[in-house]
Amino acid sequence: GDEIEQRETLYDQFTGYMLDDLLARKRYDDRELGDDAPTDELRELVLYDNRLESPIPSSVLRLSHLRVLRLDRNRFDGPLPSFARLSQLETLHLHRNAFSGSLRLGEFDALSNLRVLHAARNAFTGDVPSFSTATQLTNVYLSRNALSNVTANVVANVSRLSVVDLS
Repeated sequence: GDEIEQRETLYDQFTGYMLDDLLARKRYDDRELGDDAPTDELRELVLYDNRLESPIPSSVLRLSHLRVLRLDRNRFDGPLPSFARLSQLETLHLHRNAFSGSLRLGEFDALSNLRVLHAARNAFTGDVPSFSTATQLTNVYLSRNALSNVTANVVANVSRLSVVDLS
């Protein structure tokens, strides 16, 4: 358990691995991490390019100290869950999944520290939210979705934007 206790980032291939076991039961590579394992204090959770499927484990959505969440290149589908408990989140990568439905207006209200949202190559539809409370947002990647009114909603409400990919 010493190796993971010294890291703020958890990165591994979890194909066929029970992510909830890691976060809820505090097990990693068949080792018990103990009750004082730092999973509650993780700052980065990098799970891209696995074969993870919906739903996103609820244990991930409770990591309140998380600053970076990379769930890209997996097999997640359906509507987005609530990220409201991830209020420290600065970077959210959701691209190359099969998320669908609308990007609900209230979905990102709690993410006032969000700087990067990468949600390209999904199946989102409807209007994009205004991100009015995401005043730190600098990069938005929403290409290859079926969104409408993207430019007006995003650009009008966020003054710090430096990259907007709507292609």
